Amino acid sequence: MNLLKLKRGSGHIEIIISFVLFVGFVSFLFYIFNPFQNTTESDYTDNVFLKMEEQVITDMSSASLSIEKGFDFGTVPICFTINDPGLISGLKCSPNREILVKDKNGNLLDVEIESDSIKIEVSSLLNDNDKRFYTLYCSDEIVNIPLPGPCTSISQDNYNIGIINNREYWSTKKIIEFNNTFHNNYNDLKTSIVPEGNDFNFVIYEFGGNKIYDGDKNPPQKIKVNSKSYPIDIIDDKANIKKHTNTIVVW
Repeated sequence: MNLLKLKRGSGHIEIIISFVLFVGFVSFLFYIFNPFQNTTESDYTDNVFLKMEEQVITDMSSASLSIEKGFDFGTVPICFTINDPGLISGLKCSPNREILVKDKNGNLLDVEIESDSIKIEVSSLLNDNDKRFYTLYCSDEIVNIPLPGPCTSISQDNYNIGIINNREYWSTKKIIEFNNTFHNNYNDLKTSIVPEGNDFNFVIYEFGGNKIYDGDKNPPQKIKVNSKSYPIDIIDDKANIKKHTNTIVVW
């Protein structure tokens, strides 16, 4: 009889120990993963920044072009043409993604795409070696300078194309559109940026500190505000890229 009671007692102890271990294991999982963890203050501004970025982002493709040293620029007084449909395709140039060309010193040159060919103005740099280097860009941000008239054709043996790069930037045109919408139709815009009941503002500064865009919306007094600044690169219609900061304020 005593033996039977002892077995029953030990069985209860095993159940209790198993239950304690189970509760401890579940508590450990909640501690590690914490599914009910509150959103941090940084998360609020991060989300607004990313949603704003989705509306103002654009991309630009670029590649270097170098003319072989054996080529005589004396035979090309004004402009030259390269027939390279693969380059046009690689840069993703199209009527909606115009092309722009700069010389070695960053000077803008006239350029035009005709079917599978690209017409490029010869650089006005005095040194013939400097005249051999160009950079081509294509983006929906760009407004190009057309090149009228016929040009001298250069065969593929006389030029080299570098690796095509593709990068994303904040678009000047799209930031202006976003800024206008913010000021003229804020209530509709904020539904795609912040949760219901929240508001936000943005201020974009040049790298030197000058303010260039401001939603100009201020939070009420004595209300909790979350704020954070983010580095961004902004591209303009001449393929110039400048560093800025975007300060996001959420309340």
